[in-house]
Amino acid sequence: MSKKAGDVYADALALSNEEQEKLRELLDARCGGEFASPVIARAWKEECDRRVEALDRGDTELIPHEEVFQRLRARLTDAHTENDSRYFDLTIIAASPKKEIWLLDTYGHPVQMEVGELRTGLLEGEYFVEFELKTTTYPVSLYDDTELTESEITSGPSCPRPKFRYLDE
Repeated sequence: MSKKAGDVYADALALSNEEQEKLRELLDARCGGEFASPVIARAWKEECDRRVEALDRGDTELIPHEEVFQRLRARLTDAHTENDSRYFDLTIIAASPKKEIWLLDTYGHPVQMEVGELRTGLLEGEYFVEFELKTTTYPVSLYDDTELTESEITSGPSCPRPKFRYLDE
C-alpha cells in the first residue's frame, strides 16, 4: 500500500462509524459494488465488520497482498501440477499509471483490478479486459506467459461484455 493510501486508510479509521459506513457506500458505488441481492450485501457487510473488529482487538494481523498472492500461486501451482494444468503470467500495462485495468473472467465477473499495471497468474483460456470499469471490453487469450500494453489491446478487436451469470447457470 502506498504512503498516500495508508494515510487515507488511517484517516478513514478516525471517522465515526456512521461516516465510515457512508464512505464504504461511496467506494462500493464507485467500484460497481452492487451485490446480486440484499442478503449477500448484508452478509458481506457483516463479514467486513467482523474482520475490522478482529483487527481492532488484535486477534488477527494484516498480510501484504504481495505475500498473499505469492502463497496462493505457490499452492495453486503445486495443486494443479498433478492435473497438467499450468498457470501463465499475464502482465498488462496501461497507457497512464493512474488508469484502472479490470480483468474479467469468461462469466463476466470482474476478478482483479490494478492501477497502471496488472500482473497476475492465470490458467490458460479466454479473458476480458476493460480500461476503467464498464467501458469498452477487449478479449485476451492466454496460452503462454504474456505481456501486453493498453495500445496493443485496444488496437485489436473489442467485444460485448460477457453477460454476467452465476457459475451454476
